[in-house]
Amino acid sequence: MTKIVFTTERGKFVAVRADGHSGYAEAGADIVCAAVSTAFGIIECAINDVAKANAPVACAKNGAALSLVLPRTLSENQRVICDSAMRAAYLWLSENMRQYGAYVQITLSERRPTE
Repeated sequence: MTKIVFTTERGKFVAVRADGHSGYAEAGADIVCAAVSTAFGIIECAINDVAKANAPVACAKNGAALSLVLPRTLSENQRVICDSAMRAAYLWLSENMRQYGAYVQITLSERRPTE
């Protein structure tokens, strides 16, 4: 099962992490994995190429884990773009992956502010 956790702080999206293989189909034919990978790719593109946020992306060597955490030093405009990208991906994945609940779990976690 693929577990995806979107993290918010004060209601704004600040991180996303995906762990595990879905097991829906064999590698190369797994539509659940493809959907998650595509959503993650769009998030990363919006955050780092459009918003220029320079958010680090981590990928496990075995390919079964991806994570992205926003830097704390973003302008308000960058924060709006990043929040919108992650919020859209969360909503899209939550709705479209509902029928694949045995293969993917999507959760929302609130992080306590550090200030």
